[in-house]
Amino acid sequence: MGAEGFCSPDITDALTLVELPSGIVIPKNMMPKFQFSYEIESDEQSEERERLPAEKEKFTVQTKQKRMAAKKEENDKQLTLFDDFEA
Repeated sequence: MGAEGFCSPDITDALTLVELPSGIVIPKNMMPKFQFSYEIESDEQSEERERLPAEKEKFTVQTKQKRMAAKKEENDKQLTLFDDFEA
């Protein structure tokens, strides 16, 4: 079904699947509708692109540490409420 030479090119293209670089699978007859463009980045842009995930992770770690410290402080405050009731 859809073998080249036995069907019209339209049917063959409609039944032939192509995987795009992004992993999406589409029929071959949809390929002309897509345009691929490539952009070359400078060394500065490349460094910035590599730096951003590291900064985001650093910010995330700092935020988690601040939340954990605030929670510990709140727990310590709550525990001191019972200091007066020692038996």
